[in-house]
Amino acid sequence: MHGQGNISVTADNALYEILNLRTVSARSLITKGKMDEPGNLYYEYLENWLEVIELSVYEQDERYPRYLQSFENRIKRIKATQNKSSPSYNILLGEMYAHAGMANLLYNDYLSGFRKILAADEYVDRNLKEHPGYWMNDKLSGTMHVAFDMMPSVLRWFANLFGLKGNAATGYKQLDQYMKIAQNQPGLQSEALLYYSFVLKLSKREQEAAEFMKRGTNLFHSPALNIYFLSNLFYVAGRNEEALITLNSFPKDKIEVPFRHINYLEGKAKMNRLDPDANVPLSKYLEASHFKNNKREVCLKLSYFYFMLNDRDRFNYYTKLIDKLPKAKMDRDKEADVENDRGYEPHPALLKARFLIAGGYFNKARAVIQTIAFNTLSFKAYQTEYYLLLAKIGIANRQFDEAIVLCNRAISIGRKMKEHYAADAALVAGIAAQQENKINVAIDYWKNSLDIDGQEDVYIENIHKNARVKIDLFKGYASR
Repeated sequence: MHGQGNISVTADNALYEILNLRTVSARSLITKGKMDEPGNLYYEYLENWLEVIELSVYEQDERYPRYLQSFENRIKRIKATQNKSSPSYNILLGEMYAHAGMANLLYNDYLSGFRKILAADEYVDRNLKEHPGYWMNDKLSGTMHVAFDMMPSVLRWFANLFGLKGNAATGYKQLDQYMKIAQNQPGLQSEALLYYSFVLKLSKREQEAAEFMKRGTNLFHSPALNIYFLSNLFYVAGRNEEALITLNSFPKDKIEVPFRHINYLEGKAKMNRLDPDANVPLSKYLEASHFKNNKREVCLKLSYFYFMLNDRDRFNYYTKLIDKLPKAKMDRDKEADVENDRGYEPHPALLKARFLIAGGYFNKARAVIQTIAFNTLSFKAYQTEYYLLLAKIGIANRQFDEAIVLCNRAISIGRKMKEHYAADAALVAGIAAQQENKINVAIDYWKNSLDIDGQEDVYIENIHKNARVKIDLFKGYASR
């Protein structure tokens, strides 16, 4: 028996307000709840969650050591005062350690973050053994199952040394169970939606993540974080117009904390549409954000914005600024470093088409590419990307055979090059074959993608991860 979620109305309202970025209101509800329900461990969980959210949105370095001290004090207090035999004891400690690990990773404190994730896993395992039917187990256990199963191969061997193993199918089953339990409480349900959609995104199932989050989100009533995350999922899934429409519903005037990520996402979505004012929100983010994360990416996008306008002075300014910013560990920042180190400028028309395709504007992208005479493409990298972009347009228009032909050309030209385009073309060819239900052919292309190493940068890493996910997903359907 997994039971029915039974947190109080006050606790659920506090959770909802945390996700709604109304931290003052949430803190007031937590204070009330502690008075009305003394000793209820769930309020410690909520208070820790609130502090992690504040840490991520205020972007102030001085908050980080204060949070770490607050977390240590909280854990000591809980261990000294709480009932260790309670079914909520271990699992809520696990949740708190997982959130603290997120805070560590946010500040690039990777060793501390890994240790806390390891501790979270140990608390989950303990509660599954001591209280196997407890309803709170499913959310964190399910999330960790999927996350560990989807871990990049370069990290998986290290994680396995510490027993961090996951089974995605088991994880999704647990999350499905938790979603049913949480459906009648707005706070629990909203949080569960974020967890479930996050692991779908982590599994490179971006379209499913966007659809799942969309079904559970009301643009007038859902918490602010859920609305933002839905917009982000639409953006990642190449559904740019939906991303911008959703972002317009974000309740800027109702939240009680600064949230600069709105400028970040709006600017990126506007870049995909080639809006003439895309630089405005990107510049606002660059000026206002206190984090080093995302800044190299934003600088690159601003340099490209002015490059496409043929504004050489500002293109050069932002290109040089990238190297002056502190290094960051986020994938998009790593991509900015790769692009900035290419040694040649992007092709103006291909760059425009690249953005348009990322946003789902395939007809506009085709019109841009048609302005290019292939024999004028002086670099093999341009030629490879040319065929790759046309192949992506072909898939969008369900011209799968043509897309595969174009991918083969890209692979042939770019296989031995450092750029990631050939590996991406093999991945795309597999998707085209899969759409025609040619699963064996698709798997062969995805394996081909794994054989193309390029310069082994972050692009290649993510392409290979995507290929492995697809091979694992479809190998059961293949027949030889």
